[in-house]
Amino acid sequence: MAAHCCKKRTCCLALGVFALIGAVSNSIRSILTLANWDWSLATNDDEKYVLKFLFRCHVASAILCLCLIVASSVYIYAVDQDRPRLMIPFLTWIILAVFVVLILVVVSFITRPMSPLAALLAIAATIKGLLCWLVYTHMKETMEATAGDGPMPMVEELA
Repeated sequence: MAAHCCKKRTCCLALGVFALIGAVSNSIRSILTLANWDWSLATNDDEKYVLKFLFRCHVASAILCLCLIVASSVYIYAVDQDRPRLMIPFLTWIILAVFVVLILVVVSFITRPMSPLAALLAIAATIKGLLCWLVYTHMKETMEATAGDGPMPMVEELA
């Protein structure tokens, strides 16, 4: 049991680190794209509308990546300090990501049936679902292991 728990904890820490690295790289990419945005590419109203939409998507992507940086950092701290309640924001984030990827899978299958992109998105949804299960089971095991210690504070209380 202890070896199994340590392996799961190590996987959870690795997941948090990889999520943090991905969020940092994506936020840098989004911010650099916004910094180098060229509005002169649009020549008519339809292209201006598309450019405005893409600009808003990059802004939203940058904001979401910054939120993921915070959630991943809190998650790494929670796994390291055995604080299962602090794992909830990251778990919520993964569940939302699974739903977004599933929507993309459905849209990809509708627009282009049997496309490689749809297959990759289906694989990504499956992997995210497994990661969600990993985070949830580790959180549940940690909660059960610390249940006898009394109420679990969200943050350290200073004496």
